[in-house]
Amino acid sequence: MAKTKTHYPQIVVNSHPKPYGTSCGKALGADAARGEIMIFLDAHTKPAPGALDKLAQLALRYSVACPAVDGLNTETWTANRKRSAGMYVDLNDSWHCLWKNREDLPVLSENVYRTYAIPGESFAIRRDVYDAVGGWDRGLISWGSDTSLSLRLFCLGHTVVHCPEARIAHRFSKGFVQYDPHWWQIFANRIRILRSLGTPEEIEHFSNNMRVTRKDSYDAALKYADANDSTIPRLQHRLVHSLMDYVSLTAGHRRWLAVDGWLSARQGEALQSLVRGKRVLEIGAYRGRSACCMAKFAECVISVDPHDCRSLPRDRQARASLGDMLRNRDRFGLREKVEMIAEPIEDVESRFGDDSLDVVFIDGDHRYEAVVRDLRIARRVVKPGGAIAVHDYGNRAGVTQAVDELKLPFKQIETLVILENV
Repeated sequence: MAKTKTHYPQIVVNSHPKPYGTSCGKALGADAARGEIMIFLDAHTKPAPGALDKLAQLALRYSVACPAVDGLNTETWTANRKRSAGMYVDLNDSWHCLWKNREDLPVLSENVYRTYAIPGESFAIRRDVYDAVGGWDRGLISWGSDTSLSLRLFCLGHTVVHCPEARIAHRFSKGFVQYDPHWWQIFANRIRILRSLGTPEEIEHFSNNMRVTRKDSYDAALKYADANDSTIPRLQHRLVHSLMDYVSLTAGHRRWLAVDGWLSARQGEALQSLVRGKRVLEIGAYRGRSACCMAKFAECVISVDPHDCRSLPRDRQARASLGDMLRNRDRFGLREKVEMIAEPIEDVESRFGDDSLDVVFIDGDHRYEAVVRDLRIARRVVKPGGAIAVHDYGNRAGVTQAVDELKLPFKQIETLVILENV
């Protein structure tokens, strides 16, 4: 810093006596900045000639402008690994800002594309927009500043654009180099973002995902979030778009993860590969997470569930319904591909002939006797060479016992097992 002040006296250096975190550090710079446009650049960035001017012009026209971010060789100080891509926040998994191919971005004008997240290392933003969304959230712990600001920009209705002509090189590192956040800190930041922007249903949905993933970390995060709840900006009354709108817009074939349920991303991808172009019987639907996952690729999905939720934990029984299932099916445009039968499988078994289906997915009543019954039905209706997939193996005793008694080889993806060529 001393050398910077000596060699470049026109630069204003703002420093802090102790580690301040990314969000607070950037907010410190924003507090000192003057002018209609602010451009944020991380350390180890090299803008190409004219890149910053281009970003400033686009930020004036829209709200926020992002460059094409190349790799930076810090030994030669030259750009490498050139890419031209936008970004989005992966709310279905890591909550990180990930790259999105330019071909998947809506075109707004010549060489200007709509994008869905800011690359924290470099972007331009209008001062009035920055102030309107609350700027960088100083209450975040270590990580999450880019995610938080990106989601607030979207939910409050501001346009973020990507310009491939504005190129900035940046040194990329693997993982968290300057800091190593614990899971409870990551979850605490997510809870903070949810309480700022989420509806009660969205908070429940994403909180359930955290509880299932790492309960101890979630409990610690919840305690921290409760203690700091008064510092969270409540923006729900100003929302133009919801977090679920964001998922629907950005997730592509993974939009089904926005539906409440327990099927993981890896398990869903395995099912999609299994059912591609096939006729599928699903036993157990809950709110339609797995049906929406499979129907995108299957010829059709026949989903059978009485929706009385006898096998669910008591605190969740009242919240599952046929109405939820049908609404989710319809909002994903799958009405023509998902047939819903709201009756117990044993009452409608006769509707399905021998060797009439390609795949059966079982995730209904998890009690041993029920799983044995479902497996018997599945083995009867599946064509020779077909497949049976069963969820919650190793997680529910009744499921595990019933599958093991078949003594058939299977492929396992977390708690999903797939028995092929049955």
